Amino acid sequence: MKKLYTILFLMVSVQLSAQFSGGSGTPSDPYQIANKADLDTLSSNSAYWDKHFVQTADIIFTSADFQPGGDFYNNGNGFIPIGNDVKKFSGSYDGQGHVIDSLYINRPSEDYVGFFGYVSTIDTITGLGLLNVTITGHSYVGGFCGHLTSLYNNVIVNNCYVTGIVNGTSGLIGGFCGKLFAHITQCYTNCTVLGGANYVGGFCGSNLSNITECYSEGTVIVSNNGNIGIGGFCGDNGDYIGNCYSTASVSVTPCSGCNSSFGGFCGFNGSIIENCYSVGAVTGNSSYMGGFCGLNYGLPPSNCYWDTITSGISVSDGGTGLPTSQMQNITTYTNAGWDFVGETANGNNDYWDIDNCLNNNYPYLSWSNVNTLPNSMTSATVYTAACDSYISPSGNYIWTATGIYKDTISNVAGCDSIITINLTITNSTSSTESTTVCDSYTWGANGQTYTTTGSYTTTLTNAAGCDSVVMLNLIVTHSNSGEEHISVCNSYVWSTTGQTYAASGTYTALLTNTAGCDSLVTLNLTVTVLAGDVNNDCIIGNGEIAGDINGNGQIDNGEIAGDVNGDGVIGPGEVTGDVNGNGIIDGNEVEGDANGNGILDSGEEVAASVKTLRELDIILHPNPTETSFTILSNEIILQVEVVSVDGKVINVMSGTGAKKQQIMISSEKWAPGMYFVKITSVSGETTVQKVLKK
Repeated sequence: MKKLYTILFLMVSVQLSAQFSGGSGTPSDPYQIANKADLDTLSSNSAYWDKHFVQTADIIFTSADFQPGGDFYNNGNGFIPIGNDVKKFSGSYDGQGHVIDSLYINRPSEDYVGFFGYVSTIDTITGLGLLNVTITGHSYVGGFCGHLTSLYNNVIVNNCYVTGIVNGTSGLIGGFCGKLFAHITQCYTNCTVLGGANYVGGFCGSNLSNITECYSEGTVIVSNNGNIGIGGFCGDNGDYIGNCYSTASVSVTPCSGCNSSFGGFCGFNGSIIENCYSVGAVTGNSSYMGGFCGLNYGLPPSNCYWDTITSGISVSDGGTGLPTSQMQNITTYTNAGWDFVGETANGNNDYWDIDNCLNNNYPYLSWSNVNTLPNSMTSATVYTAACDSYISPSGNYIWTATGIYKDTISNVAGCDSIITINLTITNSTSSTESTTVCDSYTWGANGQTYTTTGSYTTTLTNAAGCDSVVMLNLIVTHSNSGEEHISVCNSYVWSTTGQTYAASGTYTALLTNTAGCDSLVTLNLTVTVLAGDVNNDCIIGNGEIAGDINGNGQIDNGEIAGDVNGDGVIGPGEVTGDVNGNGIIDGNEVEGDANGNGILDSGEEVAASVKTLRELDIILHPNPTETSFTILSNEIILQVEVVSVDGKVINVMSGTGAKKQQIMISSEKWAPGMYFVKITSVSGETTVQKVLKK
């Protein structure tokens, strides 16, 4: 039979172990609480309430968990407290700094209500945070535990905290615990605590053990009929509280004619309170209403203070009331023997610290997580955009990418201000234009005009408001011009334009050069009219007759043989009948032969006054000429006259009076073409010769 019991025990152990995420429930191998299912197993099975546990992860409840169909609905009662007056929790629990969030318990007619309902152990509970609790019970109600006790007062709870709402329809209600009979250290609450009877406190309803280095925040609200023991930290103290504080407000609505005892720190004190303070507002109406303690029946609180300004209360049964300025001054406390960081006169435990940016300038416990304390630090979120980079408000950072950043600067109170910067970075842009133009280019980007090839830049603002650097690679090709000097007879077809010109003059044409730019060409044209020069070779050759204006090979009406310039008259340098147009009568020519038929017809006659020097030995050299030519003569020359083909006198020179003379004539400035040189001797004889200027 004994053997059978052993087998059954082993089977039960295996089944129990299988319910958790790991461990065997011993001090060296505790059960692992990793999720809501593990908590459900622990809370709903009292067989585990003497085991050892360790929490390995944060656990977050949702409202669905406590509604019909949820694992923790339990007929609307929510989570089952761990431990009760029949089977107390007597094991250990190490939260390892993890949290349980949004725990819900609704048991208004039950006592011993909290995450732990009733604890009686000799082990420790440590490192657990309960966030956003909503807990309702009857009596012995707390966010962490309803009743915490130990036979030897040696249960240690540390590094635990509670935030949320704790509601007790009767008495012994506390944000952390309804009733304490164990050692609590370095724990805190930030709760709204609602009570309906005696002993209600922001941290504990009643204390019968040691509480050190703890604090309470939030508010305590009680509507009662003369109940006693309502405090911002503790409703009733029957043992020791040291190095603690409360910022919780206390509001009590008593019945008419009732005398409730309530205070900013403690409502009812029958033992020792030292080195503690309170600053919360205290409202109500009672003869036992105090800024620090409502009613003291033990030793007077030692070196304890309350803020007379923030509490609104100037009286207290114990403690010293001071204005805010003194409550925020470290010397108030160090002069009273409080042990602060940075001083050694009062000890080296360094329980306290003070900072004008934390805890509203009041002292705080040095172990505190400063992120959970009220502070004068501010925070703000800024949305901004920048180009390429952004220098943080503190100047300590340069950010070059879009993102969310944090920076710290000092606010007007000289405290840290944490700024969250939602930053959008837009980069500057760049682009390049390349173009080829004629003569000049006006750049639309900056309105500047450029006339030379080169690379130019300008900085604009793009659509995002950032710099846009634009580069212009410019090639400037200039327009050009050119001149042609042409001398022709009668007419000229200009190949540049295809136009025919019959008169001397200056003509222009606007073309496009190989670069696509304007090319201005100027034609300086000299046209020598040589009537009868049909093939335009500037001589009267075979088959051509000087004066044959229409070029049909004969002298018609209105035409005169020898009328070289075709003006209808025989002018200077011209001789009637000079068929070949050389300015003299030679060969078969007959002077006066106006129709050039080789005979003198009726009406044709020779001007007798004209004598020629056709036999004279006259030489012009060189001919054609470029810059000058020389006249060699065996006769005495009286005058030399140079006439252009259009009858203009170009030059007149007198002879030297000597026989066999040489006369040099400059032709450098003459336009290219044919000229007539008329030479007259002293005897009155004349000869006309042609000279061609290249």
